[in-house]
Parts: sequence; structure tokens; C-alpha cells
Amino acid sequence: MNITPIPRRSFLKLSLVGASISTGIVATSCSFFEPTKEKNKTSFGILLVLNQIQAKILFSFADAILPKETNFPNAIQSQVINRLDEELFFVSESIAESLKQAVDLLEYLPIFYGYFSRFSKLSSQQRLDFLQSSQNTTSTTVRAITNNCRLLIFTMYYGHESSWNAIKYDGPFSKIPQKISPQRDFYMQQVKNNEA
Repeated sequence: MNITPIPRRSFLKLSLVGASISTGIVATSCSFFEPTKEKNKTSFGILLVLNQIQAKILFSFADAILPKETNFPNAIQSQVINRLDEELFFVSESIAESLKQAVDLLEYLPIFYGYFSRFSKLSSQQRLDFLQSSQNTTSTTVRAITNNCRLLIFTMYYGHESSWNAIKYDGPFSKIPQKISPQRDFYMQQVKNNEA
């Protein structure tokens, strides 16, 4: 039997095509078995944008930076994660994906700064120390990630009624009861649909 060898260039092309096809098959089959509703069920309730890991990272961030005094609500009471998920639901997909990637990166940043753990696994004080030290870094990317996450969490926290008494804010001047906007109502309906 006479076997003619395949030229090296053809072999490499065939290998590349084969690897691409097998990667596509694996990715497609994994997406078929991934439960679409299950990924939204988190310890913070149903989330439509953030997954459990991202929500936990942001909660760890909030736990480190929010006030600890007894008259201040915690991140659960002020619904920081749920409100953030709600806001992300209505922004463009590219913005939401960028934030989620930044949160995923935040989880591993402490390892590059001498910590032997991921962000969400550090103690509250270690997280705070890391965030404070990251303000002095020369990396604009690291500063952008930590500052933007801080801004988002503070916006959700101090925008929630539960924090108003602690900061001596007596609410809107008009004193008209809050009316849920159609946008917020739509989000709540989507959450209920995912609970079913």
C-alpha cells in the first residue's frame, strides 16, 4: 500500500479546521444543556443580567465599602444587587457585557497585588485594604474598574429609601408617593416570569 504524505501546510490547515469544528460542536452542545432559567436563580433572588458569581463579587465589594454603623442598612436591605441588575437590564448589551467583564476581572485582581485569594474570598477588611491600595496604582484599567464599581454601588445604595434616614434625607420635596415607572414594572414582570 502506497501512502502519499500530506504536505505540512495542508496538514496544518486541516488541523485548524478540525479544531474549529470540534470547538464549535462542544460550545453548541454545552449551550443546549445549560439551563436558561437556572442561571438567573441566585442567592439574591432572580437576576436577569448578572449571574450568581458576578452578584457575589459585587456584594463583596458593597460589603467592604458601605457604612457599618447600626443606623445604616446593609447591601441586602437596600437591594443594591437587585437594583443594579435592574439598571443593567435596560442598558445596551455591550455596556452590560463590559461591566460584567470588569466584575469578572475584579475577582482576580488581588492575586496580582500580593493577595493569595480572589476578591470575594478575602475578608471585608482585606477587600477594603485592596480597594484603597488600588487607588495608587499606575494602571488606569484597575482604577477604572474599582472606581466605576464603587460609583454604581453608592448610586444604588443611596438611591434606595432605606438609606435616607441614616443620611438625614427626608425624601423628595413634593412628598408624592412613589409611582413605579413602566420600565421598572416591566423588569418586575420579567422576574416573576422567570420565577415560574
